[in-house]
Amino acid sequence: MFGKNINPKDLLNNYKKILTIFAPIIPHLASECLIDIGCDQKLDWPSINKFPKDDTFMKNMDIVREICSAGLGIRKSNNIRVRQPLKELTVVGDDAKWIQDFENYVLEEVNIKKIHINSSSDSLYKNKIKINLRKLGPKLGKDTGKFMQAANNDEWKMNHDKTLSILDKTLSEDEYILEKESLPGTETRDIENGNIIVSLNIDIDNDLEIEGIARDILRAIQNKRKELDLDISDKINVNIFGNSKINETLESYNEYISSNSLAEKLIFDKNTKSEKIKISETNEIFLSINKS
Repeated sequence: MFGKNINPKDLLNNYKKILTIFAPIIPHLASECLIDIGCDQKLDWPSINKFPKDDTFMKNMDIVREICSAGLGIRKSNNIRVRQPLKELTVVGDDAKWIQDFENYVLEEVNIKKIHINSSSDSLYKNKIKINLRKLGPKLGKDTGKFMQAANNDEWKMNHDKTLSILDKTLSEDEYILEKESLPGTETRDIENGNIIVSLNIDIDNDLEIEGIARDILRAIQNKRKELDLDISDKINVNIFGNSKINETLESYNEYISSNSLAEKLIFDKNTKSEKIKISETNEIFLSINKS
């Protein structure tokens, strides 16, 4: 919309439309700007009646922001950059179906493919047991290590009467400690005083990995465009070189990268002008672009 060849009248009309859109938020500034471009139009502050009070909506938005914050916190603690897409996020809580109304917001903020809303947390955890050494240690003696290893390897069975069968013994309820552990490839966090559980699937398969690399490559190209002070409408030719994973990404996401960077040519090659750029903790590329 703001290229070099735009008609001045069209540009002026576009500015007027933008200022009118922002008028309810910044009416006085919008009015001054409209006057500056020759449009004598006074804009007043919007009436408070146009913004009805909705306490439920505000409370729900606070919870949605906490859900996103929990998801992003799990990403950070596992050193997963936000540009890397992840498979799914699960939210568990009583009467939590309303969160589906904010699904698109959560998907975009946390950068995930799917969101699941459940009322039970059973699917998020697996049971783990520990031997109660204070109670059982003296009885097991030199076999204690063997029973601890069996517990760690999940070589046990929970009985209907809450006794535990492990190796050649049956333990009473006070002789073991039952704990919950997040499923492999996931991490959970509690919010709202434990009333809501957020579980993020942090397992990254090959498809997700190369999609993340594609976004990293696109960001590198856009940064290079800015560095070269190219106009937003300028078409470019791009040379990229890297390891086999970079090559696989270009084969799968050539159109995505080209269309979003205005690249007429995207070639897997390196030339004398190529610059080495680190696009993530594990990947780097050799990049050169020129105006086509």
